[in-house]
Amino acid sequence: MKTALIIGGSSGLGLASAHSLIKNEISVRIVGRNEQSLLRAKNTLSKGCLETISLDMTIDSQIEKFCSSNANYPDVLILNAGGPPPGPAFKMDRLELEKSLQAHLYSNMRLADWALPRMIEKGFGRIVAITSITAKSPVENMAVSNTVRGAVQNWLKTLSREVAARGVTVNCALPGYTRTDRVEDLFNEQANRTGKSRQEIESKILSQIPMARLGEPREFGDLVSFLCSDGASFITGQAIAVDGGWTQGI
Repeated sequence: MKTALIIGGSSGLGLASAHSLIKNEISVRIVGRNEQSLLRAKNTLSKGCLETISLDMTIDSQIEKFCSSNANYPDVLILNAGGPPPGPAFKMDRLELEKSLQAHLYSNMRLADWALPRMIEKGFGRIVAITSITAKSPVENMAVSNTVRGAVQNWLKTLSREVAARGVTVNCALPGYTRTDRVEDLFNEQANRTGKSRQEIESKILSQIPMARLGEPREFGDLVSFLCSDGASFITGQAIAVDGGWTQGI
């Protein structure tokens, strides 16, 4: 049976991806910062979860220790770190930018360096990064996310070409406005910043989504699972939005 390592797998879209992978007979190891969240997630995933791993993607020494000491190489690597906080581009918070680069780019690069040699040796591997629609279309007051997500996407596009002939696919899954705690926090932040009600903020967002609703985590998880399957063996270097049509263009 194939195995997956899911960064940020204890909640939100990472957990939804874990459920979908297990449904398609891929066992998972989930990584997160919070021990209680990891335990709750493991209980919901039941026997499909082989292990929980406490790891902070913002701390380089923890990533290095994990990679140098762990020999449970996955067939599937899901890269997923918590979204950067909101804020403008003018006088961008440099500390938040560096923290986000560590969590979303540098750590992902180290994990890929660790997992890829074994994938190439086997002639099979799947890397999927959970990024954001901000990688394709910048969102107001999300300057750090707009910047970092774009960097991650371009790194992975480059990587996908380098390993395409070795049986390894590399893709990005871009969530739009999905019913998660992260989106709820963003709605509340916008309400506090603008003085509008939370309901007004959500209604404005829904008016921009052709499907006129928020996405469900399960819908996103199913795309991630498909990209990790044999059925997606000729799909690589792609950034696929799951956003109800919010992103313009095809």
